[in-house]
Amino acid sequence: PHPSNPNDIKEALNVFGRATEQTERPTTPTRKQYKTKRHHTPYMAATMNLSPDLFLTIFKNAFYLYCSSVIVLPILSVFQERKIWKSPLLPSLSPLGLIKVFLFNVVWMGATLVGGLLL
Repeated sequence: PHPSNPNDIKEALNVFGRATEQTERPTTPTRKQYKTKRHHTPYMAATMNLSPDLFLTIFKNAFYLYCSSVIVLPILSVFQERKIWKSPLLPSLSPLGLIKVFLFNVVWMGATLVGGLLL
Protein backbone atom coordinates (compact mmCIF):
# COMPACT_ATOMS: atom_id res chain seq x y z
CA PRO A 1 0.00 0.00 0.00
CA HIS A 2 1.35 3.35 -1.05
CA PRO A 3 0.35 6.30 1.14
CA SER A 4 -0.74 9.25 -0.93
CA ASN A 5 -1.09 11.73 1.90
CA PRO A 6 2.21 13.54 2.78
CA ASN A 7 1.47 13.18 6.50
CA ASP A 8 1.15 9.41 6.08
CA ILE A 9 4.58 9.37 4.41
CA LYS A 10 6.07 11.27 7.36
CA GLU A 11 4.54 8.84 9.83
CA ALA A 12 5.79 5.87 7.81
CA LEU A 13 9.34 7.27 7.85
CA ASN A 14 9.12 7.97 11.60
CA VAL A 15 9.47 4.29 12.49
CA PHE A 16 12.22 4.77 15.04
CA GLY A 17 10.69 7.79 16.75
CA ARG A 18 12.98 10.29 15.09
CA ALA A 19 11.84 13.81 14.47
CA THR A 20 10.69 14.09 10.91
CA GLU A 21 10.39 17.85 10.84
CA GLN A 22 13.35 19.44 9.19
CA THR A 23 15.27 21.32 11.85
CA GLU A 24 17.33 24.37 11.14
CA ARG A 25 21.01 23.49 11.12
CA PRO A 26 23.56 25.92 12.49
CA THR A 27 25.55 27.51 9.71
CA THR A 28 28.81 29.38 9.61
CA PRO A 29 28.15 33.12 9.88
CA THR A 30 28.86 35.21 6.82
CA ARG A 31 31.13 38.25 6.86
CA LYS A 32 28.14 40.53 7.08
CA GLN A 33 26.82 38.65 10.12
CA TYR A 34 30.23 38.89 11.79
CA LYS A 35 30.21 42.65 11.30
CA THR A 36 26.72 43.08 12.70
CA LYS A 37 26.84 40.62 15.62
CA ARG A 38 29.26 40.50 18.50
CA HIS A 39 30.51 36.98 19.04
CA HIS A 40 33.20 37.78 21.59
CA THR A 41 33.17 40.13 24.53
CA PRO A 42 35.86 42.80 24.43
CA TYR A 43 36.61 42.60 28.14
CA MET A 44 38.45 39.35 28.66
CA ALA A 45 39.13 39.95 32.36
CA ALA A 46 35.40 40.37 33.00
CA THR A 47 34.47 37.13 31.27
CA MET A 48 37.21 35.14 33.00
CA ASN A 49 36.22 36.54 36.42
CA LEU A 50 39.77 37.52 37.35
CA SER A 51 40.14 39.32 40.61
CA PRO A 52 42.16 42.54 40.43
CA ASP A 53 44.84 41.03 42.69
CA LEU A 54 45.26 37.97 40.48
CA PHE A 55 45.37 40.11 37.35
CA LEU A 56 48.01 42.38 38.91
CA THR A 57 50.09 39.37 39.96
CA ILE A 58 49.96 37.89 36.45
CA PHE A 59 50.84 41.26 34.92
CA LYS A 60 53.80 41.78 37.29
CA ASN A 61 55.15 38.28 36.62
CA ALA A 62 54.87 38.79 32.86
CA PHE A 63 56.63 42.15 33.18
CA TYR A 64 59.48 40.64 35.25
CA LEU A 65 59.85 37.85 32.71
CA TYR A 66 60.06 40.39 29.89
CA CYS A 67 62.61 42.50 31.79
CA SER A 68 64.75 39.45 32.51
CA SER A 69 64.69 38.56 28.82
CA VAL A 70 66.53 41.84 28.17
CA ILE A 71 69.53 40.29 29.96
CA VAL A 72 69.20 36.68 28.74
CA LEU A 73 68.30 37.00 25.05
CA PRO A 74 71.33 39.09 23.98
CA ILE A 75 73.46 36.03 24.75
CA LEU A 76 71.86 34.38 21.71
CA SER A 77 72.82 37.33 19.55
CA VAL A 78 76.44 37.02 20.71
CA PHE A 79 76.53 33.43 19.43
CA GLN A 80 74.97 34.55 16.17
CA GLU A 81 77.56 37.29 15.71
CA ARG A 82 80.31 34.80 16.49
CA LYS A 83 79.00 32.52 13.71
CA ILE A 84 78.91 35.43 11.26
CA TRP A 85 82.48 36.55 12.04
CA LYS A 86 83.83 32.97 12.05
CA SER A 87 84.34 33.04 8.28
CA PRO A 88 88.01 32.91 7.25
CA LEU A 89 87.41 35.86 4.92
CA LEU A 90 86.62 38.18 7.85
CA PRO A 91 88.77 39.21 10.80
CA SER A 92 88.04 37.22 13.95
CA LEU A 93 85.84 38.66 16.68
CA SER A 94 87.79 39.11 19.91
CA PRO A 95 86.37 38.42 23.40
CA LEU A 96 86.18 42.19 23.87
CA GLY A 97 84.10 42.37 20.69
CA LEU A 98 81.75 39.68 22.04
CA ILE A 99 81.26 41.70 25.22
CA LYS A 100 80.57 44.83 23.14
CA VAL A 101 77.93 42.94 21.13
CA PHE A 102 76.28 41.78 24.37
CA LEU A 103 76.29 45.25 25.94
CA PHE A 104 75.03 46.90 22.76
CA ASN A 105 72.09 44.49 22.60
CA VAL A 106 71.28 44.95 26.30
CA VAL A 107 71.27 48.75 25.89
CA TRP A 108 69.23 48.52 22.71
CA MET A 109 66.61 46.15 24.17
CA GLY A 110 66.46 48.14 27.41
CA ALA A 111 65.92 51.38 25.49
CA THR A 112 63.11 49.83 23.47
CA LEU A 113 61.56 48.55 26.72
CA VAL A 114 61.64 52.03 28.26
CA GLY A 115 60.40 53.60 25.02
CA GLY A 116 57.53 51.11 24.83
CA LEU A 117 56.53 51.83 28.42
CA LEU A 118 56.56 55.58 27.80
CA LEU A 119 54.11 55.19 24.94
